[in-house]
Formats: sequence, C-alpha cells, structure tokens
Amino acid sequence: MQTEQRWKRLYGTKQICSIYVFIVLIYTTVIILYIGPQAFNEKRIVAIIYFVVFHLFLLLLLGSFFQTTLTDPGRVPLKWDEHMEKNDDTKRLCVTCLVLKPERCSHCSHCKRCVLNLDHHCPWLNTCIGFRNRKFFILFLFYLNVILFMTAIGLLPAAIHHYYAFHDGMEDNYFEGIILMTTNLVSFMLVLFLGNFTLYHINLVLKNTTTLEELKKKRGDHISSYDMGKYYNWIQVFGGKPIHWPFPFFFGDDKPFGDGIMWPQKHEEKYDIEMGTPGNKEMEKKLIH
Repeated sequence: MQTEQRWKRLYGTKQICSIYVFIVLIYTTVIILYIGPQAFNEKRIVAIIYFVVFHLFLLLLLGSFFQTTLTDPGRVPLKWDEHMEKNDDTKRLCVTCLVLKPERCSHCSHCKRCVLNLDHHCPWLNTCIGFRNRKFFILFLFYLNVILFMTAIGLLPAAIHHYYAFHDGMEDNYFEGIILMTTNLVSFMLVLFLGNFTLYHINLVLKNTTTLEELKKKRGDHISSYDMGKYYNWIQVFGGKPIHWPFPFFFGDDKPFGDGIMWPQKHEEKYDIEMGTPGNKEMEKKLIH
C-alpha cells in the first residue's frame, strides 16, 4: 500500500504535472528548436558542448526530482521511545495520529501523518520535505536554477536577434521568435525568484533549522537551537563525504548523520567540536547520541 501511494505522488497534483510540462517545454525550446539546428553550422562545437553539459545537468535535475518525490521524508519508527525516560520532555503526543512524536517531528495535514524533521509540504513535488529527502530537495532547487540559467544565457543571443528583427520589421519566423524571446524572459525571471528561494533553504540547512521552525520563531514560540556549526549542520543533511554531495543518491553508509529522532545540541556536555573525521562511525555515533 505504501509503495502504491509513493508512486501516486508522481502524478497526484496539478502542480507536479505542471513540472513535467515545464521541463518538456524548456527542453523542446532550447535543444530541439535552438541548439539542435546549430549542430550543423559553423557554431557546432559550441552547440555540442552546450548540448552535453545541458543534458548532464538535466539528468541530475531529474534524478533529484524523482528522489525527492519518491523517498519517504521520514516515518516515525514504532516504539522509538522505549529507551527514553518517561518524563523526557522531547516526547509529545500527536493529537491527530495519536502517536508520540520525537523532537523536531511535526504532523502534515496534507499527507495525514507525522514526518521526522519536517521542513514543509511541497505541493509542486507532491510530498513533504523532511529528514530523509531534504538533500534531494536542495539539489533539485540547485539544478533547476542551473538549467534555467543555462536556458536564459543560451537563448539570449537568439532573443536579441529576434527582438531587433521584430523591431525592424524583418522577422520571417514569428512563431519561433516569440517562443524564444518568451522562454528567455521567463527563464531570467525564474532564476531571480528561485535563486533567492534556493539560497533561503541552503541558509536553513547551514543554521540547522527548518521553514516550520522559523515560522514558529516568528510567532513567538520557543524553539531549541540545534546549530552545531555550518559544517556539521551541512553533513547532517548531505552526509560526510563531499565527493557524494552533488549526486541525488546516498552511497552505502554515507547518509545524513543521525536518525531523525535524537538531535544533539551544542551546549550539551557530549558535544565535542573535535568529533573526528567526517563520515566515520565514531562521528555518527556522537551526532546521534
């Protein structure tokens, strides 16, 4: 049942279907309408390089998209609290699910379940962003910005050409001109908007906080600080091996440090800035416990 629901995320909302349409339109405009024909003229070397790089980032974008949508954001394990003291104040009862929630766990009304380290529910990806898929979400935003930037820069010469052709009344392909100029303008606008949105989420990771926690702070609620320093905040989401960070996968045991249930805090006695080599088991144990 869970597997069936997971695959339904790929087509369950109008927003996620619009993502597919948008990617197809960008690809058709950039590769088929503009770059493709240039492979047969004097600009073919530049066109081929652009073609290869564009497809490389497109594959990373699609991988990040599907990983974000299909990866469970973080389900609360059964009997997770058995090893904890009865009076531990990190345990809270979810009045909807009627289960005990670990710290930083919140209920999503859209998904009708509790999610570990819930950041927010994303209707565009039809899933929650939580402990297990936050890395993929950040990568999706980053590669989407790269594709949009490449689109905006790649189409700029053609857009300028068609603009002056329209202005001088010498345009002989109105449909192509309008498509290229519109795509170029929309790409620039989206880069500005999504660029700021991406930087905001990267900043949240570096501060070890979430969108939901930031909203609670603005509301005046007391939120504990889980800031362990930018580097250790980052590897709690991306894992300890920098060579793996750009890829929308987790390789072997290189995964987000911790379990999404226990969250160390800098003021605790067990916190030690000299926690060892990133990626080793000793460091992971200290981050979890």
